[in-house]
This record gives sequence, C-alpha cells and structure tokens, in this order.
Amino acid sequence: MDGTRDVRAADGPVWVFDPQAVALEEPTWWWNPLSYVTDEVRAARLADHFASGSRGPGAQTDAYLDPAGQDLLAGLLLAAALADLPITQVHTWLTDPTDDAAVPILMDHGFTQTGNAVQCVINLHDKQRGGIYGTALQMASCLTNRQVSRWVTPLGPADDRPQFDPAAFVRSKGTLYSLSKEGRGTAGPLVTALTVATVEAAEELAVHSRGGRLETPMIGVLDEAANVCRWREPPNLYSHYGSRGVVLMTILQSWSQCVEVWGREGMRKLWSASNIKVYGGGVAEAEFLNEVSQLVGGGGPVLQHDQEPVKARGLLQLRQRPQRTHPRRLRPRIVPPRPRHHVRLRRTRSVPRNSALDGRQTRRRNPGIHRSP
Repeated sequence: MDGTRDVRAADGPVWVFDPQAVALEEPTWWWNPLSYVTDEVRAARLADHFASGSRGPGAQTDAYLDPAGQDLLAGLLLAAALADLPITQVHTWLTDPTDDAAVPILMDHGFTQTGNAVQCVINLHDKQRGGIYGTALQMASCLTNRQVSRWVTPLGPADDRPQFDPAAFVRSKGTLYSLSKEGRGTAGPLVTALTVATVEAAEELAVHSRGGRLETPMIGVLDEAANVCRWREPPNLYSHYGSRGVVLMTILQSWSQCVEVWGREGMRKLWSASNIKVYGGGVAEAEFLNEVSQLVGGGGPVLQHDQEPVKARGLLQLRQRPQRTHPRRLRPRIVPPRPRHHVRLRRTRSVPRNSALDGRQTRRRNPGIHRSP
C-alpha cells in the first residue's frame, strides 16, 4: 500500500479499510455492511462471509448447528437492515435468545418465511436453542471489537464522516485497500463482505454497460485470499467476472492452503480458469510441482558454456529433451573442439599448367579451395 497509495491518489480517491490497525489508519470514513443486504439472498451471502471467516482452516463443523446458526444470523442481518439499525444490533439480539424483536420487523416487511424461521428457533428447547444461538454468536464475534465497530457503524447522530458507497466507487477511478490479519478477533468477515460488495457492484454496472462489460476494466487484487478474504465463490465466478471486465488476481501461499478453503475440485476449477499462472517458488509440494512440470513440458533453449576458452574452445551444451520419467531433466552433450587443420575458402588466381612460380613447379588444384596448416 505504501508504494502505490500516492500514485493512485493522483487519479482518484483512495479508501483504506483498516479495522485492525494493520497500517495504523484512522477511521476517517465508514461503511455500513447492511447497505449490501436488500433481500434474504444477500442476507444469506453476508452470513456466509461471517461463517467462513470465523472458522479456522480445517475446523470441524456440526451438520446441524452450523447451518442453523448461519440461517439465524442471516435472518437477524435482514431484520437489522430493514429497520435501518447498526450491524452491532445483530450481536445484541444474539446475546439474548428470548428477544424476538426481529420477528415483527421481518413480518411487517413481507418476509414471512424468514420471520417464521427466526421465531421457530426462539421457541425451541433451551438447550437446542442455546446451541444454535451460540454458533451464530461465534460467527459474529468480530462485532464485539470496538475498534472494528468504528469502521462499520456511525459514531453518533452528528457523524459527518463520508460513507463508502460501492456503486459510486466502481464508477470512479478510485482505489480501495482492505487490510486485515489472521488470528483471534480477525476482521476477515468484514473485509470479505466489503470486497464482495464492491465486486458485485462492478458486475451490476457491467450488465448495464454496452457489450455487457465495463468500459474501463476493474482489477481486484486478492492477496492472501485464503487467509483474510475467504470468499467461497471465486472458483465458480472467475471466468464470468473476466467476461464482465472485472479482472481478479488471486495471490496464494500454497496449493494445500487453498484446498482447505475451496476444496480440491474448487481449487482445480480456479487454477484452470486462470488465464495467467505465476509460480513464485518456495513451495515443497511434490504433487503440485509435478503438475506444473507437466504443464511446462520438456522443450527449451540450448545453454552453452565455454569449457576451454583459450585454444580448443570446446563447448558444453545442455539440451533439454522430453523424457517419459522426468520432462525437465537435462542431458549434457559434449561438442568436440574444432580440429587444427580444417578446410576453408580463399579467393586465389588460377595458375597455368607447367608454369613456373617462384622457381618451383606447380600443378593446378581445385580453384579456390586450399588446405592450409
């Protein structure tokens, strides 16, 4: 960020989302995650970001509690968005399983089924209800951080800080930096939510643009995507976003790390949909390196090295040849030095037969070809 911020500021506004003080940025602006929630579908997506961001890699999930807790969280997020409440109100509702204030809000706005689902959880037995509420509360644990809440809630009725609008951002030449880090209290779910909201705003703009794509492409650099931006949809949307003019650049640490987030088949889909693949080295995974080796193939340039540069000038050539066992193995081939006596061409004049030259008898040879010492 330090190396590009000033350059990007010359073309448009720069927004730095730093809820965990990674770059010690002050919250001079804020973004309301509930502005993304317009219906039950988007509420479910936002709840999924909280669920995936709150779990560690390889964490065990419960087949009943996790889906039920995620559905409950989605219903409460939708209710808070409809009532124009801050997102921290969702955490307050989750701390009291008997509080049914979200149910009439959902009913009054026509989301009857979602309201019934939330009421059904509230009416469950205490132990069963406590398990579902506890799971949802853990997913929304990042909302308890007061430092984080300053970035996603207004500071009061007189808060005059600018509010980030993804729809307006994608129409500008601005730059958005979203920063977070792993560990307890991570703001990864909010970073993911902001990233997704911005990318989907760009997709919506592309749909209404000429040709169905952005006139000026938008680049989204997802650094450490498997750690702080655990968005589950890139394997399914990578090629689609490219056709819309939304270019995603995903930077990852290792193949195994990505398999933990997207699964083996999801990672293969992401790898196959990428038009440009760059391997930076430092990975010690035989399966992945073998696949890269097979994609690269066995062809390559001829490397030359002077073995005896003074007289013989023998050349040691390393020519890459495709093999069945290891396509990148190099076989050395020794090229012998040039002989001392060699045939060369030289322009001369023809000499008549039996003529004297410098007192010596000569005979006609093949014109223009002489063997010299």
